[in-house]
Amino acid sequence: MKKIMKNIDNIELIIEGIRQGRYSLFLGAGVSRDSYDSKGNLLPDGDKFRRQLCSINNLPESTPLTQATQLLSDEDKDNYITKVFSNTLPGKTYDNFCDFIWKNIYTLNVDDCIENSYRKCQSCKQKIFSKNYKDVYEQNENLGHVQIVHLHGFSKEPEKGYVFDLNEYINNIREPNSWYKVFANSFASSPYIVSGISFNEPDFIFYVNQRNNIIRDGFCPSILIEPNPNKLTQKLCEKHGLQLIKMTFGEFLAIIKQSLPEPPDVFALSIEKNQSLLGIKNLTKDNIVAFYKDFTEIKKSDSFNHVIDSLKFDLGAEPTIGDIENHADVHREVTISIYKKIKEELQHYGKSFVLITGKFYSGKTTSVLSAIYQLSLEKYPVFRLKSVNGFNVINTIECLNSLDKKAIVFIDNLSDYIEQVELLFKKLKNLVLIGAERNYRRTHIENVLSSKYIELNSDKLNLSEIKDLFNKYRLKGINTQKDAISNPDKFIKKYSKQTIGEYACLLVNNFKPIEDCIPQLYNELTDYDKEIYVTVVLAYHSYRVGIHYEVLESMLPRNYNLWNYFKKNYPLKLIFNNFNDEEEKNYIIPENKVLADCTFQYLLNNDIAVLQQTYKNLLNSLSYYVNRITLKQHTAEARLAGRLFDIDNTLEKLFKDNPEKVLEEVQEKWEWNSRYWEQRALATYNKDIDKALLHAEQAVAIELHPNTLTTLAKIQFKIMENTQNNEFIEKFKIACDTALKAMNLEITRTYITIHPFIVLKNGIDSFLHKRKVSEIDSSLRENIKIALTSYITTRHFPYIEKQSIEMLIEEFSR
Repeated sequence: MKKIMKNIDNIELIIEGIRQGRYSLFLGAGVSRDSYDSKGNLLPDGDKFRRQLCSINNLPESTPLTQATQLLSDEDKDNYITKVFSNTLPGKTYDNFCDFIWKNIYTLNVDDCIENSYRKCQSCKQKIFSKNYKDVYEQNENLGHVQIVHLHGFSKEPEKGYVFDLNEYINNIREPNSWYKVFANSFASSPYIVSGISFNEPDFIFYVNQRNNIIRDGFCPSILIEPNPNKLTQKLCEKHGLQLIKMTFGEFLAIIKQSLPEPPDVFALSIEKNQSLLGIKNLTKDNIVAFYKDFTEIKKSDSFNHVIDSLKFDLGAEPTIGDIENHADVHREVTISIYKKIKEELQHYGKSFVLITGKFYSGKTTSVLSAIYQLSLEKYPVFRLKSVNGFNVINTIECLNSLDKKAIVFIDNLSDYIEQVELLFKKLKNLVLIGAERNYRRTHIENVLSSKYIELNSDKLNLSEIKDLFNKYRLKGINTQKDAISNPDKFIKKYSKQTIGEYACLLVNNFKPIEDCIPQLYNELTDYDKEIYVTVVLAYHSYRVGIHYEVLESMLPRNYNLWNYFKKNYPLKLIFNNFNDEEEKNYIIPENKVLADCTFQYLLNNDIAVLQQTYKNLLNSLSYYVNRITLKQHTAEARLAGRLFDIDNTLEKLFKDNPEKVLEEVQEKWEWNSRYWEQRALATYNKDIDKALLHAEQAVAIELHPNTLTTLAKIQFKIMENTQNNEFIEKFKIACDTALKAMNLEITRTYITIHPFIVLKNGIDSFLHKRKVSEIDSSLRENIKIALTSYITTRHFPYIEKQSIEMLIEEFSR
């Protein structure tokens, strides 16, 4: 066996990839060749199955399977497919199948061999969830679970149909079927083990043609396991970046099992030594795994190295813990202020909320990380949100409340997760929660967050800090501006009003105005590379997590290798978002966010058509990943799509006076989405109020939700304002009823936002400019008073605003 292993290329890399759960599987009929049906007969292989179907309808024995299946009646399908491939007994091929962790399993088989192999296994590493190609796509959020996706149908769900006909293959691939599209994108760039499939199967030909022969650096090779390959198989493997291994799937698993006799489980893979949640009696392994999937614990690394290259950080990338450990940042007063405030809050029992605000590029993240890293050295438990999908609120509350010491939790880009944070903070007992966010998004945080918070601002950059930054870049040989080196004081004082990120960018670009650098830097890119960079810039501008590698690659021609872009030395470079989890290092962002945002502004002013086309392409690619399930899962793709549909921050920037037009163009793939119709309503709000009303009503019809009702109420109040006759009071009542319904719905939800309250209060103020409270029906007056009182007693308001609401309540109480 060891001799065989030595003959397999990259075997150590393959074994390590399997050990860490990096591989997905793509399986065909060959893996069930030694499995049995419920009567003890060997399951028919592809050719035997084809000949059986030919004999049923007296077709020539050479008739292809895709044609033979066209004449099958429902009774034939039941007898020769459903019954034969249900309740199977897995063969020896599956003996070691469940001992390893798989990322995903896609299969062309309709049998239940995989499911039954897990059911009979006493030591499964994962729980299984079977998915049919007709099911709604959902993201697998937990490595302890694995989805088995039946791309041709499943014998346990015959009512959903089977796919054998060639026309069905083609139609399913062409139609907007999310499972097919997501799998095709994943298969194109992620590590896969393929077995039991031949190159003459039509849909395999489609999927394999999505691949190229370049493997991403650091990735495990994708492999095809085939016991009897021919020269054509070898050639096609080389063409499509698949490593050919000549053996059966069962033999392959036996080899891996010999090398990994006791493969790690999800807990062993997920948990490091000395983490704070270990040893807490009331927490299960599942609790701990789920927590550390969402959060990373900040502490001194075991591999502390003073020679870590911090050039990426110097060139504008977000800091890593290694950068913080090696003092890559400059000493700042705001860092000291953050440290002191957190330390002060740690001294007493209870919970505190500290919000760090600032302009773009003001160093919020770096300052917070520097402060909390120091606190971690003082043995405080310090956690940072790392998941792109937010976090499991209930599990996070249970874990943090189990700690016997006050902890620190840092959440960057806070407004992206504010609804979850609102619920989390209410339920926590003893913790300092730290959020960082740009100044202009503070309003959104206030609209959701009902608790008081302590605010610190990172904008101020004093002359001493600028001087330290200047000298740091000079000593590293990055500051190459001759006049700046000979007359540093001039170049320190001149730019004293810049943020730290802007000043660093000036240092790198020889103090040329950043805006002036963009045209030249942008035009250095090839056409395809411009397409890549602009897509990432638009995604990053909308949602700071960035865009998934697979989604970006799916937007490019299949003959263009995305990985090659990362090897080019462009100034406008891309990097992977700096999450502290290998599983999450698939999201791409610009290396230098200052240059990225300046590029976005440059295109807005000079080539907006490029941004507009990129916007539509991006929405089209995201549509396969976004549905009602993934919206509830808060996936990164769902969040990004939501930001792209934001009328204020995205649509009106890109499409100025006509956002309605582009929304009409993407309607086919997004009309199921209530938010889509909300934005359609808001896009026509000031032009065609009647049309806006219809769109808002459609949003409510699709989903009765506080957000859709709030949008509808806003439009109804606008209609009231435009009404000059006796219907004014009736219009007011209709709008109030909608806003109150939104507020009542929120009471039943896990968190309460302020949006319906704001719409209601603004509507009341507008009403009172023309009419009196006494003209409002007594029942409605009472409902309004109750709603206003409820919000003022459960939320924190600034003094003046609180006074205004109290006066309004008093007026409605008379």
